[in-house]
Amino acid sequence: MKTFAEFCTIRHPMTEVISPATPTLLHVREYRLLRLQESDIAVLRYTEAGLAVPPEWVAYRPALRDITTTFPDPAPVVFPDPP
Repeated sequence: MKTFAEFCTIRHPMTEVISPATPTLLHVREYRLLRLQESDIAVLRYTEAGLAVPPEWVAYRPALRDITTTFPDPAPVVFPDPP
């Protein structure tokens, strides 16, 4: 999984030039969506196996969903670590 900083890095396909982009709320929302989709898989596996979803996953998902209200400015965004 890429970090948020890696996600916001622009890589030109024809050169080796790498330039960091200034994070925007769109970056935050897109990265959050990727992390939520990954967590969907984990939660689905627990559910399909008939197991209770661990509390770490239960707490992680709302923390991701609320990231844009917790950090209204995209510059200091700190994403929670997945369980």
